[in-house]
Amino acid sequence: MISEDTLLTLLDLALSEGGDFAEVYYESSEINRVLMQDTRVKSCSYGNTIGAGVRVIKGEQIGYGCASSVELEPLKRAALTAARIAKDGKRFSPQDLHRSVIPTPPMIERPSGEVPASEKTDFVKRVDRSARDVDARIKDVDISYYDQTRHFIIANSEGVLAEDGVVYTTLRVRTLAIDGQKRHPGLSGCSGHRGWELFDDSPPETLGRESADMAIRMLDAREAPAGPMPVIIGKGNAVIIHEAVGHGLEADIVQKGRSVYGDKLGEVIASPLVTIVDDPTRPFKGGSIRVDDEGTLAQSTLLVENGVLQGFLYDRITAQRAGTASTGNGRRQSSEFYPIPRMTNTCFLEGDDDPEEILSETARGFYVKKIGGGQVNPASGDFVFEVLEGWLVENGRLLYPLREASLIGNGLEILQNIDRVGNDFGFDRQGGFCGKGQLVPVGFGQPTIRVKKMTIGGTKK
Repeated sequence: MISEDTLLTLLDLALSEGGDFAEVYYESSEINRVLMQDTRVKSCSYGNTIGAGVRVIKGEQIGYGCASSVELEPLKRAALTAARIAKDGKRFSPQDLHRSVIPTPPMIERPSGEVPASEKTDFVKRVDRSARDVDARIKDVDISYYDQTRHFIIANSEGVLAEDGVVYTTLRVRTLAIDGQKRHPGLSGCSGHRGWELFDDSPPETLGRESADMAIRMLDAREAPAGPMPVIIGKGNAVIIHEAVGHGLEADIVQKGRSVYGDKLGEVIASPLVTIVDDPTRPFKGGSIRVDDEGTLAQSTLLVENGVLQGFLYDRITAQRAGTASTGNGRRQSSEFYPIPRMTNTCFLEGDDDPEEILSETARGFYVKKIGGGQVNPASGDFVFEVLEGWLVENGRLLYPLREASLIGNGLEILQNIDRVGNDFGFDRQGGFCGKGQLVPVGFGQPTIRVKKMTIGGTKK
């Protein structure tokens, strides 16, 4: 733990060379991991870290120092290191600290860090058995479990003092089905800022079976056709919105001139059916926070409203540069990093269409049941995404699964070509970590949507 007196001492040292602003971020973290492969628990580990980072801002320059300790001398060295970004400027003194009022946290029924390791290993073994029991053709099952309990304090030279704690839990199941020369993976999982009760809605038998069922279904998939066609993206599959749209709305990327959306504020960039928000206030999701890693209270930020680009995601320094206020999106992986603008829960809001009617009114197209990873160029908006499970649509129904398919397109073009939006909004239960030089947990959700034309990358000639 770190005292308020120590925080003020560090802030005073950090401003000693003439910095405009100083901040101390203290964090203690406990992490548990379980990895299971080849029917055996390969590892079961625990680790804890404690430390603090000190940031000084002088104009648009950033000085940063950190220490893996809460002893005063290492922390002082970190503060003096950060202070060196400023030289011979007017010295400011930090203001008295005033504790921020943070919303009451949602109830964590059973913190995952308090669950015995033996119970966790038994749990992943049940997941493994349930996957293998689906079909003898399930040959590989890889399961990774992770939980983190994090407590942090932020104090800055403007008098902000914010403190919070979070519990994050996640599990991933990847299976591989093999039948002769045919093979296909399956994937399932769940995550969120919840304790062990996360698995009340996702019991081990469900997680294992879902992954295995996908792998078995896709063994008999046919080659995917290549070329443009209508594409229906099932609810929850919002990683494409997160990657192809959301990153381009993070203010640091915009201000570096690397976003296709950078000069389009206030312009129509999408179909009028499209409204997108970044909303960390939705509880229990991967990106759910009450206060960001700069001490700014969390808020829902409107990004696109009825097709019009309304805003970007700011941390303190990008907001200062733009002459606006932070949106509460300053996030960091740990005290070793200073914060940068990051998404939280990216949400494509629901529309009025019945998802069954969206399918039944599509004469021919491609249905995305499960999307995988991909690559995006924020400067152009161009992307390629793997489809883990896709189906051919004929006469308004799912005909048969298609293998080795990908989605190829451009974020702006896709947004403009959305012609149906379902009323069935849902989050991707898996969530995940987003990488941008540092990892933070995120969430994303959307209803069923239809894009009237998108290019399918397939192998069928």
